[in-house]
Amino acid sequence: MMMAKEMNATKVAFSVEDTESNLMILNENAVLPTTLVVYQDVPLFISANCIRNNQCSQCNREDKWINLKKDGVKYQALSSNCQLMLFADKAYCVSIIANKFKTDYYRADFCYKKYSADKVVEIMAKLTKFQMINYTQSANVERNVDLF
Repeated sequence: MMMAKEMNATKVAFSVEDTESNLMILNENAVLPTTLVVYQDVPLFISANCIRNNQCSQCNREDKWINLKKDGVKYQALSSNCQLMLFADKAYCVSIIANKFKTDYYRADFCYKKYSADKVVEIMAKLTKFQMINYTQSANVERNVDLF
């Protein structure tokens, strides 16, 4: 975080790939205002290769969602303008532990998958009360071991 400050950053966001214990250490020793992502459809990877089975000259380049399944795990792929983003079927959410962190900002975003306005209002109402959102995952945050 000191490097971010030396580079004249004004705030930092914690990684959605980190563990709760490491996030706590980073938060306690923060030298810049911090942001904790509490809800997000996190791309598992982004690729410059297209997944569509048509020729580029025949493509309308519109966003196309593709449902995939591997070893019983569901994924969603977004093919957009000759690029691919792969998402877990469930959104990342750490709302039930977010109040442990005394961060300066909490962030929720709804950037990639389509959400109705009513669904966003419903999710935000729960997030602001640090309540659990059904059908989400917490990724590494709730692991008991540090990654680094």
